[in-house]
Amino acid sequence: IRYLFAYKPRTTEHLARFTQEVMRGPSPLSPGLRELVAAFTSSRNQCPF
Repeated sequence: IRYLFAYKPRTTEHLARFTQEVMRGPSPLSPGLRELVAAFTSSRNQCPF
């Protein structure tokens, strides 16, 4: 997905902001735990994350 963001930065700008807010914004879960949840979910969905 990083390549998509680099290829079309203007098109994916809103998605990048959303992702940063979800992963780094205020939350009772630490950023590390959120990353772990994302990686686990991707694994369960058989997504090469």
